[in-house]
Amino acid sequence: SSVVLADELKTIGKHMFRSCYSLEYVTLPTQLSAIEEYAFSGSKLKKLVIPQSVTEIGNYVLYNCIVLEEVELNANMTSTPMGLCYGCTKLTSLTIPEKTTQISGNFAYNCSSLCEFEIPESVKSIGSFAFTGCTSLAQIYIPKGVTGIRNGAFEITTDIIGFVGSAAQTYANNYGNNFIDFTTVGHKVQFVTGTEDSIAIQYKKDKDLAEEPIWSKEKVGYTFGGWYTSAQIQDETTKWDFEQDVVTEDITLYAKWIANEYMVTFDAAGGEVRTARLL
Repeated sequence: SSVVLADELKTIGKHMFRSCYSLEYVTLPTQLSAIEEYAFSGSKLKKLVIPQSVTEIGNYVLYNCIVLEEVELNANMTSTPMGLCYGCTKLTSLTIPEKTTQISGNFAYNCSSLCEFEIPESVKSIGSFAFTGCTSLAQIYIPKGVTGIRNGAFEITTDIIGFVGSAAQTYANNYGNNFIDFTTVGHKVQFVTGTEDSIAIQYKKDKDLAEEPIWSKEKVGYTFGGWYTSAQIQDETTKWDFEQDVVTEDITLYAKWIANEYMVTFDAAGGEVRTARLL
């Protein structure tokens, strides 16, 4: 079910929609100013868009929303609430606002489907257990400006990409994560699927081959047609060959989707069938 909240509503109170097991979608008022702690915890929300008007978000607002797939945060946020996405095991899409300076503890704890996101250059600190349990997160780039990373912020299987002598290297050394010197990697490869699927960013050395991602390749009514360097022009001039093309700069690869064609025939039940149309 879905809920559209009244335009004049300013605050969503503590536990207001907690354990609303049928709630899948909610439209928040554009003038909403506050969402208090545990407001949607345990609900079956699939997506939440937080309006720009919101200036206060309590802790654990989306605690254990186990079917939540996407969260759009307020672009003006400078600090993420503690435990905001704690236990959201289906979460695949997460964008941390560019103005964020602090990622709080338990922020995306046990978000086991979260395979990629970016930490903005503005971030200075990452709290305890912020991304522990994110077992699909193969690697993460830590900006040079991050000066503090608290205990257990990342799963031990996550490779830490950063700069020699930085907080990223110190964290990796202290907690056993594999550390990769960013200056030896150089280039970032991003994938735009055109679906709800999210594919992890790849970091590659100059003239390395990118790895063809393994993913569902599914879109209703379409067939996947490969990866291209342009979203608009998708022909042989822009098609990416994972066996031959090398990475020499930051690139974005776009999935091509070819519309399926279906033959519709008409049964006149003994009468005359005049045409068959290709759709």
